[in-house]
Amino acid sequence: MKRYLKIIGVGLLSFTLLTACSDKSTKVLASIDDQKITYSEFVKEMAMYKLQLDSMVQDSNFWQQKVTADQSVSGKEVTRIEDFKDQLLESMIEDRIIAKEVKNLALTVDKAAVDANVQQYTQSIDSAPAVKKYFTDNKLDTAFIKTMATKDLTKAALEKDFTDKNQVTQAEIDAYYDKNKAEFSNDQLRASHILIKTVNDDLSDMPKDKIEAAKKQIDEIYQKAAAGEDFAELAKQYGQDGTKDKGGDLGYFSKGDMVKEFYDAALALNVGEISKPVKSQFGYHIIKLTDKKTENVDVAQAKEYVKSLLQKNKFNDYIKELEEKAKISKDLELLKDAEKDIVAFDTKAVEKTQNSNNSTNQPAKDESTDDKKTESESKK
Repeated sequence: MKRYLKIIGVGLLSFTLLTACSDKSTKVLASIDDQKITYSEFVKEMAMYKLQLDSMVQDSNFWQQKVTADQSVSGKEVTRIEDFKDQLLESMIEDRIIAKEVKNLALTVDKAAVDANVQQYTQSIDSAPAVKKYFTDNKLDTAFIKTMATKDLTKAALEKDFTDKNQVTQAEIDAYYDKNKAEFSNDQLRASHILIKTVNDDLSDMPKDKIEAAKKQIDEIYQKAAAGEDFAELAKQYGQDGTKDKGGDLGYFSKGDMVKEFYDAALALNVGEISKPVKSQFGYHIIKLTDKKTENVDVAQAKEYVKSLLQKNKFNDYIKELEEKAKISKDLELLKDAEKDIVAFDTKAVEKTQNSNNSTNQPAKDESTDDKKTESESKK
């Protein structure tokens, strides 16, 4: 949030941005049956969520990093900011579909809960002057906060209604658990690996010729390892990550600690075995499993998780069905450079608040000393 627009004369900048936005503000970004999403509504939600993400991300290049085609909403390689906008629009479309279904089913949303959420959120904003200024600059007023709180509780109302009417059966739970026991494994694996990268330091893909060269090199290294050459020495000689100095040793890890391709390949090995080259988002790996610890699984707890998972999946499928029935149109061209219509977070406001707090925390002057000094000087 401190990186995108340098504020020089906040009042003038705000006027400029809002004027630039005004030509598009009432334009329809998406239509969902008889409901509309305007450009100004989109920019407001984008401003709120982007502030939250910016507060967690410390990398100044975060928004310009690439998202691969298989990971992006659009199915194309895009920057993070572009994918973020695509995701947000899809979420807003889903919100409209949910709101319509709630109305069709005559479900009610707890107004007292909405008001309580609004009050809590407003108090949180009021306690942070810089955030409050950001909300004011971007017209994120009480009405907007109430709309956001209503959305969350509207979805919760629909999900509860659907869940009450469409309970997951014990047979479904047992079948899923039996088929996916490996998903609930508490196995602790220890492995060493040799990595030949196919991405640059910023995680962008290397040129095609370098990727092909990496594949050729990993195949040659695998032949050496399979022929019995010392794995640790090969890792020290060829490895391209921080583990190479330790002979490729990764220590112990569990499911979720490693990317799926890597973990699945390691799990399939017996202790002492070496995998064939495995491709991940980072490059090509050769893996040697060096130890494996298995712990007993709490089956009851695992099945409770399965129940929750299947119930959530059922609800998501229900929402997808509603989306497929809806008539949806989008003007994606309006998304281009939408982030520029957000008034940037004012870092000067943060500094001013910090300085004010520091000043408040300074020790108070000894007024009696000042009085004595004045009295002494008056006698001269």
